[in-house]
Amino acid sequence: MEGWAPKVVLSHPDGPGEHWAADNCGRVRPGFELDCFLPDPPTTRGEARELRRLAEQYGWDRVIVVTFLPHISRARFILEHCFDGELIMIASPADLPPWRWASEYVYQTAGFVKAELEPGC
Repeated sequence: MEGWAPKVVLSHPDGPGEHWAADNCGRVRPGFELDCFLPDPPTTRGEARELRRLAEQYGWDRVIVVTFLPHISRARFILEHCFDGELIMIASPADLPPWRWASEYVYQTAGFVKAELEPGC
């Protein structure tokens, strides 16, 4: 991440029992610091609220968001309700079979409807 961001923030909605996060969060690495948080609620909306809080705390006006490819549009939609700065959305690689793409389409569409019905941050 050197040259991209001095601070990397990772949401881990699975909580403290998630071993990768427990082993790596809060560690300073050459070129960046990795912090983790448990979103409240453990959803994209909870992540968006934490982004708003962190942006206010650190004075961020631009963030890079990495998320699951099928989730990228809905994540942007929700994050834009909480963060006024520039969102650079990056899709993590997703090698999904066709049935999973179909499943994600249904899930993400339902998530868009829910997000539309819950305006604000």
